[in-house]
Amino acid sequence: MADYVLFDSWFTFPAVIQKLSEMGKHTVAMVKAMPKVFYNFLGERMNLKQIYDRLRKKGGKSKILGSACVTIAEGKIPLRIVFVRDRNRSKNWLAIISTDIKMTEEDIIQLYGRR
Repeated sequence: MADYVLFDSWFTFPAVIQKLSEMGKHTVAMVKAMPKVFYNFLGERMNLKQIYDRLRKKGGKSKILGSACVTIAEGKIPLRIVFVRDRNRSKNWLAIISTDIKMTEEDIIQLYGRR
């Protein structure tokens, strides 16, 4: 049986992640920057753009711009969000989430790439 469920941003909603978590499955997925989807970060409800704006970014041409540990489902489910440079539009970023917060940023990106 699989330890991780990998999927694209079309299916990445807190309710789906919560259901998979209840089934004992970790999730690794791309997530869209939707203004009405909130995460708990630094004691506040924020969307992805707000979280990204608060992070200290890595300089230079780094592929990984930053990461943050957040929670969803009223703080019950921890997530790591990894912000990466969009290779097609270098001024933009993409976000990948993992419910396995023990994974490194690099491992999250590598596992997502296998989907």
